[in-house]
Amino acid sequence: MIASDLPSKVDGRTIAAMAAALVGTAETTSGELARGSFKQVVVESQLGKIVSVGAGKLAVIVCLVKKNGNLGLVLLTMARVAKKVEDVLE
Repeated sequence: MIASDLPSKVDGRTIAAMAAALVGTAETTSGELARGSFKQVVVESQLGKIVSVGAGKLAVIVCLVKKNGNLGLVLLTMARVAKKVEDVLE
């Protein structure tokens, strides 16, 4: 984990590991089904969404979205940030 803004009750290392597992599964599934490279994972839950977006080969950005949040706007913003993160890390 590079940075986070999580409540004190939440273990950031656990969240980072679970996000990595989600993305890893999505990458493997995309590859096995010949669907191209991974772009994003959206988990829709009762109270909102968890969005994971690849930021190059070295990073993933995870964002919590409120139940009524604008997913399109969030994805657009995350794509821009992911590109900046990728440029910095590579």
